Amino acid sequence: MTFPPDYAERVYAGVLGKIIGVYLGRPSEGWTHEQIMANLGEIN
Repeated sequence: MTFPPDYAERVYAGVLGKIIGVYLGRPSEGWTHEQIMANLGEIN
């Protein structure tokens, strides 16, 4: 099996995106929809 030349960059970008998503979502983890709307409002 051969990998594309940018394989390592793609894997790095995927892992980095996952880490960023986890850290950005952590403060609102466990909130209900109503709590999110009350604290943050609609996100466009």
